Amino acid sequence: MGLIRIPTPLRTFTGGKDEIGTDAVTVQAAIDELAQNHPGIRERILDGDHIQRFVNIYVEDEDIRFLEGLETKLNSRSVISIVAAIAGGSAAVQLTSDESARYERQLRIEGFGEQGQNRLKAATVMVSRCGGVGGTAAINLAIAGIGRLILAHGGNVVPDYLNRWVWAGPQDVGRPCVQVLAEHIRRLNPLVEVTPVAEQVSETNIHGLVKDADLIVDGAPLFEERYIMHAEAVKQRKPLVMGAMYSTEGYVTTVIPGETPCLKCLYPTKPDYWTNIKVFPAIGPGPIIVGSMCAMEAIKIISGFGKPLKGALWRFDLETCFVQTLKIRRRPDCEFCGSLRSS
Repeated sequence: MGLIRIPTPLRTFTGGKDEIGTDAVTVQAAIDELAQNHPGIRERILDGDHIQRFVNIYVEDEDIRFLEGLETKLNSRSVISIVAAIAGGSAAVQLTSDESARYERQLRIEGFGEQGQNRLKAATVMVSRCGGVGGTAAINLAIAGIGRLILAHGGNVVPDYLNRWVWAGPQDVGRPCVQVLAEHIRRLNPLVEVTPVAEQVSETNIHGLVKDADLIVDGAPLFEERYIMHAEAVKQRKPLVMGAMYSTEGYVTTVIPGETPCLKCLYPTKPDYWTNIKVFPAIGPGPIIVGSMCAMEAIKIISGFGKPLKGALWRFDLETCFVQTLKIRRRPDCEFCGSLRSS
């Protein structure tokens, strides 16, 4: 029997199931069967006879748009992956009156509106490392109305974090970093579900962290963690926003597996000089700008609003007020994403 993998936003229609068996012989027949057994899910996947613009469908590792579309043939071991291209998809959520009042100003943004807000509410974002970059991204996502945040960060607050962590103070020194941030977010917006994970990402926990999210924000300071994160995001075809800073410089890019370059395309190997850097220089506005930009990129991808930094690296230097956007090319030999088709 084949399988249909269901993304998080659509599991409300399948009773929480993430995989559904199918004996269908085409993708169209599999979706028809799925819709018959789970009313309401069809319009979240299809717009009439066409795939919704915010959904991608893969058979094994191939986008069916490059095969035979909905008529792509299946066998008894085929795996169909329904991937919400905008992360939050269009799950059946509605804003409450309190939410409408809270988010009124952003609901007025042309092209965003209530549809974009509903998609934010339906989405889960996992943040890897919740320091100056990741923590700022998490806070901005929370006040914008994201549905759920998974915060992965190990260790306790130390004094030299306080020059850039706006949610922590002297009273928090010695406390678990992720717990301090989670408490701050719950005070800011109790409507957001927060899941703190007091660990750095690793080979042992990465699969579950990525699986439970619709989009990843990568703010890790170590290349080893970033490579683990990007490899898993590409493997599970989850969109990822990467933010990094050093001194007064900042970098942001967005990775859409199968469509854009990834971290290994940009940096195939870890730079040797990074090995000798034990404590990196930082001043508050730098990581706050990077984290805010990461949050905005996540909001755009999830809601379908605006133009994300796909295939582009946005960089700045606050010391000189320099700002630049550079194109990034995919490497055909990239060990993470080189084998994926470009859309």
